[in-house]
Amino acid sequence: MGRCAVLVLLLALARPVAADDTDDDVVGMDAAVRGDWLAACQAFEKRKGDLRAALRLSAARAQANARLKEAIDSLTRERRWQHLAEAAACGALVDPSQSRYGAAARLATKEGAAEVAPTDPHVRPWATYGRDFGDARALADGCLDFLAKTQEADDHWPGAQVGQDAGVTALALLALTPDRPEPAGRAAKALLAMQQDDGTFGKPRGGKGIYGDALAVEALAEYAMAKGDVETFRDALRRGAASLVDAQSPGSGWGYEPRSGKCDTSITERVVAALSAARRADVPVDPEAFAGGRAWAEKMSEPNYGLFGYNIPGGLPSRTKQKVNAFPPDETQSMTAAGCIIYLFTGSDPLTLAKSFAAVFWKVPSARYPDMYYWDLGARACVAAHGQMPAEWYAALVKSAAACRADDGGMRACDAWGEEGGRIYATAITTIALMAPCRAAGKLSARPFLESGKCLVTVVGWAPLMPTGIYVDSGAALSVNASGSICAYTDGPEIGPEGLPAATRGTAQPLDPKAPFGCLLGRIDDGEPFALAIGKKNTMRGTGHLWLLVNETSPSDNYGWWDVTVERPK
Repeated sequence: MGRCAVLVLLLALARPVAADDTDDDVVGMDAAVRGDWLAACQAFEKRKGDLRAALRLSAARAQANARLKEAIDSLTRERRWQHLAEAAACGALVDPSQSRYGAAARLATKEGAAEVAPTDPHVRPWATYGRDFGDARALADGCLDFLAKTQEADDHWPGAQVGQDAGVTALALLALTPDRPEPAGRAAKALLAMQQDDGTFGKPRGGKGIYGDALAVEALAEYAMAKGDVETFRDALRRGAASLVDAQSPGSGWGYEPRSGKCDTSITERVVAALSAARRADVPVDPEAFAGGRAWAEKMSEPNYGLFGYNIPGGLPSRTKQKVNAFPPDETQSMTAAGCIIYLFTGSDPLTLAKSFAAVFWKVPSARYPDMYYWDLGARACVAAHGQMPAEWYAALVKSAAACRADDGGMRACDAWGEEGGRIYATAITTIALMAPCRAAGKLSARPFLESGKCLVTVVGWAPLMPTGIYVDSGAALSVNASGSICAYTDGPEIGPEGLPAATRGTAQPLDPKAPFGCLLGRIDDGEPFALAIGKKNTMRGTGHLWLLVNETSPSDNYGWWDVTVERPK
């Protein structure tokens, strides 16, 4: 390569992302920030004649191909032909030049797999999660089969306790809607038959009736939108949403009894999610209802660590006395995930929730302390904000769900709420969590940085990774400034973003031994972490999403945070 060509290449790599980039650039960078490698490849492909877009396309394809190769190899060995067809369809869209995808598709078809359309909602997550999504699909298929065969003759599912039929039927409908149209359609009719004249569902309201009403409204709205027939359900959704708004405590959230003032974050999240679904289905909802839900979440938030409580600011989730020891409430972040969902559905910027999401990212699903309710909330919160779950979090979810699988394909009611909810609850809510990547695209975007050239990210000490919402090109320069402190161990020294000399770090180990212990690191997607110089320009070592992290191998017991400003040099 001549000197002139090298100079052109270096200039192209070093040129920062400009605010006037084309729509395809922005779409591709947004998708790459979310880890949606298929969408990123498709967007960059449209501008592959441009050098920067060609380099971005190459990086996105490398990420997707690495995930898909492993998935296709394992699916072939396990003879899961329909899932192989989905993965092959994704690969053909990502990188048509790879012959392995065509061969995998032909093998799947030969073995009886149905043809997979490029628009199938299952196609996209293969490029993001690879083998983990394949394992999730296998678990979800067993769960859906279990739900279909346990549906009653009148098309509903019975709750484990009196008065839960509407809520359990709604959860089953939410799980079935994307994949099983026939039992889902019958479940939707069953829910409509349960609705009362006042818009509520099932027995007269009281106890956990509001929970069931919220689930029913959300499930019918999601089903109506998936079917493309909102009109048939409009009146039921309008009356259901109105009944929920009527039950709201003035200027606040929701609780077990209408307008009681005794609210909790759990029920408030479910109602806010239901009203948000109704609004997306073009059913009018009073904006004051969302304002009240947000006001309750603000009341329950603990600002220092970003935690949300059940009915005490930053407090622990609720547990029955009999379950406290078997399912310790400090082994979950369900209320923090619920608070994130309330904030997201009522208009918050996801980057303002950095501390809250750090707590969720850190508390991965556990097979030892299964909490399917948390799995659902955490998955939905991550996807609503980021379009995906962190790879480690999703892998832990799949592993934990597999440990709870029963021989009949459904889930054992083995979590903190299994006795109250029953197997239909356990199976449906776990399926919703496993298949969350097939749903919303996420709100975290590269666009704000493209427009302003600057963003503020809170890097929480105990988080394994913090997203920035910034897409970078290899060789681009970014200025980084940071303030605050983190402690890496009890009674340890305060650590600034520049880190500590080796002599003061105790027994903790750095991720990057060449950089000061505890300093601020950057990482581009799955690349190697590198130290970031504070107050100086930093050259990016890869093409993709910039993540920030602490230079320590085991950050889970850290506390404190840094406020980090990343900006494009002027």
